[in-house]
Amino acid sequence: MFFKFLIILLVLTFGLTGAASAQTDDEKCRSTSHSYDSDCIVIFHTRNGEIAIEFFPDDAPNHIINFLHLTESGFYDNTVFHRVIKDFMIQGGDPSSKDAATFYPGKWGGGGPGYTIPAEFNSIKHDRGVVSMARSDHPDSAGSQFFIVHKNSNHLDGKYTVFGRLATQESFDTLDYIANLPCCHPGSNTPLAFSETTIDKTEIVSKSEIKNLLEFGEPNRTGPNPTSTTRAETYQNKVLDFQINAPQGWLIEESPTPDNVGDRIVTLFGSMKDGVAPSIYVNADGYKKINFDTSEFSKSTFQETVSERMDIYYTLQDSNLLEIISEDTALINNHQAYQIVGTQYDVILGQQVEVKFRQMLIEGTSFLYGITYTNLSKNFYDEIESYENTLLSFTILSEEQKELKLEEFEENRAKTVLEVGVLPRDEAKYQEMESEEKAGGGCLIATAAFGSEMAPQVQFLREIRDNTVLQTESGVSFMTGFNQFYYSFSPAIADYERENPVFKELVKLTITPLLTSLTILNYVDIDTEEEMLGYGIGVILLNIGMYFIAPAAILFKIKNRK
Repeated sequence: MFFKFLIILLVLTFGLTGAASAQTDDEKCRSTSHSYDSDCIVIFHTRNGEIAIEFFPDDAPNHIINFLHLTESGFYDNTVFHRVIKDFMIQGGDPSSKDAATFYPGKWGGGGPGYTIPAEFNSIKHDRGVVSMARSDHPDSAGSQFFIVHKNSNHLDGKYTVFGRLATQESFDTLDYIANLPCCHPGSNTPLAFSETTIDKTEIVSKSEIKNLLEFGEPNRTGPNPTSTTRAETYQNKVLDFQINAPQGWLIEESPTPDNVGDRIVTLFGSMKDGVAPSIYVNADGYKKINFDTSEFSKSTFQETVSERMDIYYTLQDSNLLEIISEDTALINNHQAYQIVGTQYDVILGQQVEVKFRQMLIEGTSFLYGITYTNLSKNFYDEIESYENTLLSFTILSEEQKELKLEEFEENRAKTVLEVGVLPRDEAKYQEMESEEKAGGGCLIATAAFGSEMAPQVQFLREIRDNTVLQTESGVSFMTGFNQFYYSFSPAIADYERENPVFKELVKLTITPLLTSLTILNYVDIDTEEEMLGYGIGVILLNIGMYFIAPAAILFKIKNRK
């Protein structure tokens, strides 16, 4: 994939540099010689106004080269903004949206140019008017799809590659027009009149051709550009006292802030094959065991912690959600360890596939380390050697380090900057996000399950809440009481989802029927308190039936047959 993109870069960067010197600015921006010249602006001519985009060449040069190449080739002509979420963003760039006859809910959103681009995460904030690249879970999966931020969405900062911003007032007016179109086709974020979002024509022009160009100055930033994404071989974490070597050529991506013990600390990604990247997840969890009589934590033994983990796996296996192939004790660099190998099913690109995993739980002084390799079952052994080499490289930095108390760990974690560049937790930003969540700003469990605040499932839940439930007084009262209950336990569940990939998949399977039942609200008109109560109670009863009554009835029948 990257080879094709590198050819494009070479052509754009070096192929025509000799002719550039003789061109005017206008001519330069209309040819492949532009490379990523800061004087060039892209114009989208939509049916309801122009969108002018200027770039940040120092922050995302490769993404800009790619964007200019696609624009110049006519790739974006006649595409639509297929995903529109008011007060959040509008998303376009899917070539399949050129043909309106291909539309049905969930169809648009998976297309691209046939290659992907390495991530260029930077410190530019996702403020209103910022243009950023859409991607899947893999950091290097961006291609042609992009989104324009309608309302400040700083929870996306550092997770997506920002490469430009709107440059004129007309551009902001057009953004507002599209964002406010009546929504949506059931089961999607596509406006009812999606033809109104069509990009009829695109072109590249010089800034000198643009009248009334806005002057913003430097964009707002979170701080220095992050260095959390690297292709360096060695990864070191002094807070959690371990070091590993990544397989050569693999991407290392850290969680933006390790806010909780057990958060995924680092993820290693290999090259995609059959739409899936082989992955190695590294977690660290404290040995903690709560005494429910005193509400105090005490240290668990390695054996106790492993036994608790296996109980979860056995429960999942009994529910046919995964299969444990083998489990055994092991020794990793003189550290006691326990290995679990198993399989489970996942849905990728609309198809059910079998995924195989191998997890090694390793005993440390203060932490239980988990190093887990996942890949498609048919490709599992392609990278098994890479995984084993990573295991063999595992080192505890300070074997003589005294055991940290949980309170000491929390204090050190908040103050320490990780060696590869992860910044300490920004308390002000965290408190802002936390207050937003508690006010109903997001679904912690669904976000952790589907991997992103931008996941369609998460946005669907938000839209149901904002556009339906919160439009009535009874709905507001319900959400107020529900939020108090929900946020009493959801952070712990979300943390465990990030820690345990298998549990994450179980949550996905569990909430999918709920999402399906809520689609009913997209097909009804709720204009009164009575209608809200009626449909709301109906949906609740439906879910009670699916999650409790139906399973109980099945178990009762099975018991009677015996």
